[in-house]
Amino acid sequence: MNDVGVALVWCATQVAFLGCFVALLFRLSRWAAPSASPLISVSSFVVVLGLSGLAWGPLPSYFDLFPTNNPAEVTTPGSETQFAGRGVVGSGSLWDGARQVADDFYRHAVDQIFGEGELANWSWTGLVGLLCLMGFAVGMMQLSMGLVAVSGYRRRSLPIKDSSFLALADRLRRKLGIGRHVELRVSSDLSTAATIGWLKPVILVPTDWWRWSDQERRAVLGHELAHISHNDYFAVLMAQFSIALHFYHPIVHWLAGRLRLEQELAADAAAAELAGGRQQYLTTLAAMALRESDRPIGWAARGFLPVRGAFLKRIESLRSGSAPKRLTACGHGLTIAALVVAGVLVSGL
Repeated sequence: MNDVGVALVWCATQVAFLGCFVALLFRLSRWAAPSASPLISVSSFVVVLGLSGLAWGPLPSYFDLFPTNNPAEVTTPGSETQFAGRGVVGSGSLWDGARQVADDFYRHAVDQIFGEGELANWSWTGLVGLLCLMGFAVGMMQLSMGLVAVSGYRRRSLPIKDSSFLALADRLRRKLGIGRHVELRVSSDLSTAATIGWLKPVILVPTDWWRWSDQERRAVLGHELAHISHNDYFAVLMAQFSIALHFYHPIVHWLAGRLRLEQELAADAAAAELAGGRQQYLTTLAAMALRESDRPIGWAARGFLPVRGAFLKRIESLRSGSAPKRLTACGHGLTIAALVVAGVLVSGL
């Protein structure tokens, strides 16, 4: 269990360093290429999951590149290696010194609070590993409940048979280059449209969809089809798994929130081109936001379905910003390469 705790501590540290780099990359993208933000968000979670996997292996490691200052060793029978001049038991690295200090502090705290009981036989890394594994189990349970809840939304919905609505969706689907079949269903559980599913995507619309004007239908369908075109549901699923794995890490929660916002803004940019331009799309979105009912979404499904607060952020972004320039293929490659290099660099810690 000690090895598990050590691996988790280092992995959390690596994710923290990566988060700092991602925040800087977001800052630069806002100035140079705002359209790169969704790519940064998705790639960040790929690197986070990669770091989580590499944390359990011996490579890469940079500690061997820095020799210790006092390599002279003093050994005694039946004891661990003692490095002369350091007073630190272990391999002589900086990590061993820090770990020894943490062990001493932990033992003193346990003795003061709990006394010399069974807990005193556990190291702090063992407790960290146990608590993190328990938290991961709870997170995976919550993720599973969320998927079941989303499946329930689909199961309780009804298929839409309006030929004009289906024809409009089919035309917009072809314009966005979506080759998969997209099913349209009406749900009494939602107050706004939502997209669920990855390989077999489904667009859910509220029961008042038949009152929408042609412009509102085009705006809503364009937005939801843009999510399908960008494979946003799979990215959200990856983000929720990362949250379950790193439930304790505020940077992972921040990245997940940033991912959802960037997905919405990217879908708005694509939908605006299909709905008569940015200003017309903004007017349509604002009118629909005023009519939206405040119907709560089940807590288990909130990670997969849009919430009311996102509507206001989208409107504010459309009001304050200009249409983002499209990122070139070279820009995509440089963005991904920068994140991969950052991940490789921090993975050796």
